Amino acid sequence: MTEVTQLNLRSLLPAKDAKIIIKIKNDKNISLKEAYLTFFTSDIYKQLETESTKRWWQSSEQIFEDWQRRTKKSAM
Repeated sequence: MTEVTQLNLRSLLPAKDAKIIIKIKNDKNISLKEAYLTFFTSDIYKQLETESTKRWWQSSEQIFEDWQRRTKKSAM
């Protein structure tokens, strides 16, 4: 099995990103473009694209739920 490194991490993310973006789109009832921008500018995405956080290991559902919690906290 190939070791996941910062250099090859990006090859693992597109499918996971797509699932999360669709969940954000449906959850917030926004356009796909808005959901894309919302996710890719979030702290959660910054963590996901950093190999050392190991977020890439989590399911798209777990990452989405964490994104929801953080979004609700920041709205308070």
